[in-house]
Parts: sequence; C-alpha cells; structure tokens
Amino acid sequence: MKIKVIAVASNEAAYLPEWIHHHLYFGFDEIEIYVNRTSDNTEAVLQAVSERYPNVSFKIVDFLDLADVENIQRVAYSLALNSLTGEETHYIFLDIDEFWVSSDFQESVKDFMRGCPDADLVSFQWANKINDFSEFSLPFQVSNDVVVSDHVKTVVSSSVQVQKVFAHNVAADSVRNILANGEIFNRSPIYKVGQDQFRRELSRAFILHRPYRSEIEYISLLGKGRPRYPNKLKDNRPGFNKYKKENSSVFSVDLSLLEEYSKSFQSFLNELDLNEGLSVSRQFVIQRAEKVMALIAEQSPDSYEAFERCFSGVSRQPVKNELSVLKEKYVNYLRDEALRIEGGNLSLAFELMTKACHYRPDGGFIKAKIKEYASALGVDTNSVV
Repeated sequence: MKIKVIAVASNEAAYLPEWIHHHLYFGFDEIEIYVNRTSDNTEAVLQAVSERYPNVSFKIVDFLDLADVENIQRVAYSLALNSLTGEETHYIFLDIDEFWVSSDFQESVKDFMRGCPDADLVSFQWANKINDFSEFSLPFQVSNDVVVSDHVKTVVSSSVQVQKVFAHNVAADSVRNILANGEIFNRSPIYKVGQDQFRRELSRAFILHRPYRSEIEYISLLGKGRPRYPNKLKDNRPGFNKYKKENSSVFSVDLSLLEEYSKSFQSFLNELDLNEGLSVSRQFVIQRAEKVMALIAEQSPDSYEAFERCFSGVSRQPVKNELSVLKEKYVNYLRDEALRIEGGNLSLAFELMTKACHYRPDGGFIKAKIKEYASALGVDTNSVV
C-alpha cells in the first residue's frame, strides 16, 4: 500500500513544515505540492525538504495563469492524477490547512485504510478547529476545540476511473464510497454528508481543518483573496472564529503522544535547518496582515457588507477604524445612488436610502429623503425611520 497526498500551495511557507511533517508522521508515503502565485519563501522551504526527503516533491505551476484558468486548484489536481506512476494505491487532495488524523493520535493512515479493503473511496469529515488564539501554534494541543462539519475529504483508490476531479471528492461511476465510520456514503452531493449521515461525534479518523488560526493569521488570510487584483481582499469568510456552538466538541490528545509528536516536529526543523526560514515565513504572514488592515478602506464601497461580515469577531482597533471609513463611503454610495435613480425608480431609491439610514441612523438629510419617498409611495414612515 502506498498513499500519496496532493496539495496546491500559494504563500504557505509558514505552514508547510508542520503540514509536511504531520502527514509523514501519520504514515503517508508521498507528498506532492503544486506551487502557484507565490511571493514568500515557499520554494526555498520545499527545496530544503525535498533534498532530504525525496518522497516530498513540488512543482511550480505559474504557467497555468497563461491559460487564464479560473480554478487553478482543480487543474493542478488533474495534472497530479495524470502524473501518477502506478505505484500509488491511493491518494488524497488536501489543503495546507487540512490535517488527516486518527482520533487516538496513533493509528496511521495505512493502518486505517487496511481496514477498508473493499472501499474505492473513503471520505473523512472535517473538524474545524476553533478558539485557536495563539499565533503560529502547532495544529494540535492536549485539548482541541473543534466543530464537526458536513464537508468531507476523500482518500481515493488509484483503480477508480475518475470522470471529474474536485477538491473534496471525485466524480466516478459504480464506486463504493464509505465514510470513516464505515457507513456507505450516499454521495449526494459528493462533497458533504447530508443531514441523515451527519455525525457530531468524531470518527476514528477525520480531517482537522484550521480555517481561522490566530486573529492576525486570519486577517492575513484575507489578503490571499484576489491574486489577479493585488489590492482586492478575500470577502467570502463568515468572520473570525464564527461557528455553530451546537456542533462543537473537544478532541483530546494524550500528553505523552503530543510530546512525542512535538519533539518529532522540532527534530524535523532542526534536521532541515528550517528554524530561521520559518521565522522569515511568519514575518511574511504578519506583514501581509498589516497590508490587509491598511487596504480595508480602499475597497469598493459596495463591498462593505461583505467585509463587515468577514471581519466580524476581529478585535484589532485598526480593523475597526478602517471598517468605519469604508462604512461611511458605503453610506454615501447608497445615498448618492438613491438620488441618482429617484426620478426613474422611486421604490429602489427608497430601498437604498433606507439601507443608508440603517448604517447612519442620525443622518438628517437621509431621514428627510426617506420621508419624502415614503410619502410619494404611500408608505408609513414610522415603520422605517
């Protein structure tokens, strides 16, 4: 049995050593990383690792941008499948913030997969790590607060005839796809379990997903959002450390096992002389976060609501100050748009001005215009202003 991890990385140097070490530690045989749109020291880190560990390889795939490809990740995964040598029995696509792990923190991925000899695909539920407040902390502590998610990541047998490749699973006919708990996965849809199969309890193995990390790292993450537009920020996040409390639980790791794991990681860093490079990588993350905070007020005014959401939960005052500036621009935008269209679409003008009032409740001119519009539309102003 030979199991390969395939990943795509962009400016992930601060996290690659822990991610690579983790998957080697839990028995993955090969790791292949496709690097795209990277300006940190990712290449130097991966070069150092691959020289010592030939089973860890990487490819620079910036050439994909020449084709104006919309989904770089899926194209890279397709390239990876085309590059399989035939020696691999299984593979899995993981992001650098995803960690396959057994719940006893001992069982290897190969030991787990040997227990599923008849499965073509084995899908593992996400467990999103929360309350991860320490900067650049290791992925696991003795006590780990997690929220079990319905999304899955899938170990695929190399014998499967793949029709389409996706980040969470593959499309294929006549396959036996099970979940980590042994249930047959109904694959509708293929990327997440339905309510009938969702389990809040952690299975024997799962994917630890770190969507937040610390606050400064979360802010920095938002700077990865629009590669082709360097001053655009990622605006599709629900907020920092936001989760459904009813799905939360605690994943505990035996202290002696954790100490062994942490010691192994430090030895990995020392062996490869990566400590200094890791400091450089982390500084890149901090600097990108600072750039993100400075760019908030420069975003398009009509993006305010999206950024209000994705920065919710962030306590840093510079973020709050920049959001306040963007909010004022947004209110002005709503007001001016309402004035521009009031002669041709009074109902929409009323809607926009009402929204402006929501964000600027003491605006005298806005209130007066709402009353004017309401009177013309026959709307009770007491329910609005």
